[in-house]
Amino acid sequence: MKLLFFTDTHIRATNPRNRLDNFYESILKKLEEIRDYANREKVDYVIHGGDLFDRPDSAIKPTGEVGKILASFNMPIYIVAGNHDIFGYNKGTLNRSMLGLLDSLSILRLIPDEGIELSDGNVKVLLLGKDYTSDLDLDKNNYIVKRDELKTDADYIINIVHGFLTDRPFLKHVPHILVGEVLDTDADITLSGHYHTGFPTQIHNGKYFSNPGSMVRITNSLAEINRKPKYIAINIDENGISLEDRYFKSAKSGEDVLDRKTLVESQFKEERLTIFSDSIHQNVDLEAMDLESMLNSIAMNEGFDIKVRNEAKDRLDRAKEIVNDRDR
Repeated sequence: MKLLFFTDTHIRATNPRNRLDNFYESILKKLEEIRDYANREKVDYVIHGGDLFDRPDSAIKPTGEVGKILASFNMPIYIVAGNHDIFGYNKGTLNRSMLGLLDSLSILRLIPDEGIELSDGNVKVLLLGKDYTSDLDLDKNNYIVKRDELKTDADYIINIVHGFLTDRPFLKHVPHILVGEVLDTDADITLSGHYHTGFPTQIHNGKYFSNPGSMVRITNSLAEINRKPKYIAINIDENGISLEDRYFKSAKSGEDVLDRKTLVESQFKEERLTIFSDSIHQNVDLEAMDLESMLNSIAMNEGFDIKVRNEAKDRLDRAKEIVNDRDR
């Protein structure tokens, strides 16, 4: 069985402030490149790790253009919902989102809660998916699958999660799950999105853990400038499992597409943030704090509009990425 995994496409028609090229055109080129590879190699199934769109109410024109490309894949596309695909981090709003629209048109298919069995006639795979929720990374069990709790005779289990699964620690007060914490999962392959930098494929006792990183580069951190976007080609047969990184040929170098001028400015801001962060660490017990709960409490007490609260949540998520980039 041949599968292909990519994630965090963040489709939008407008240019992020850090991009020097035409961001939307670069997205279309990458999607066409994935389609051409999948069709040429006769891939059986394509899997997307979430955050298809940069916002749930994506404009009609780009949604239609992207929908046409996705409809030209010769195989089913399965996806989990990312935090940018839904309103207010509420999965119940999917029916009002553009991801929900594409699912209703069967252009792609949301992975149901109970999973779905895939087969190529030789191998049977149970594909499971975990959509983004605000409390996903507070409990490692959200990433752990137990075969005896599932009604399946599948040969292999693949688990897709849109959450902060990482190969190394973040700051202690930032919710995240380490690969080492979920090694007792019965999933043969665990694939994640959400964290744009991603991490190299890890193999532990025959189990695979991987995040290829976002298909796009939005922030202009050094990690993003040096990162080459990629997707993962997966092969499963009687000989076992193999995962292969495939880099986008259409992706230009970070130096060509990300604005270094704003990088210098952001580096200065990061230095100031580091000083501020260090002073907090010296004077505040951050381990006792739940930043998201604090954010929600402040928003409620001050009567902030939900758009303001969601923007603050987005910035908190981006801060997690900056911290991890710096630790690398």
